[in-house]
Amino acid sequence: MTLATDLHGYLSRRRDIVDVVDGSMFVTSVPPGISMPYVVMEMNGLDSDQTMSSASGLYTASYQITCYAEDVGTAERVADAIRLALDGYQTDDFPTVTLDAIQLDDDRMDTIYGRPGELDYTHQRTLDFTIWYRDTVPSFPAT
Repeated sequence: MTLATDLHGYLSRRRDIVDVVDGSMFVTSVPPGISMPYVVMEMNGLDSDQTMSSASGLYTASYQITCYAEDVGTAERVADAIRLALDGYQTDDFPTVTLDAIQLDDDRMDTIYGRPGELDYTHQRTLDFTIWYRDTVPSFPAT
């Protein structure tokens, strides 16, 4: 289990999100044949603190969560629910890591246009978060 699993599990338990996307929430990629709306979570970076003797177990992860929909209203509704569920969230109830805090860093809306001359659009709203958490680190035998 990882932070990604814990985060996915937390968001998947939120009825205000899952009811709109009909449970279509994915980590990194979307399986073929999935129709919109859906959510994709991706970790963009991970930093760990080090001390003079070893890793401290403190981590900072950068996550991008993108909501895809055929209309602007649905993309905004899902993204707003995710933003309200995560921005400023602090708890220690994630199953595998100890969560310290989550901060919203960026929020943007984009439209992906289909083929020229067609009214085929995909609206996506992307939220970037920084997540601070603690996890176990490997212990090495003394040399």
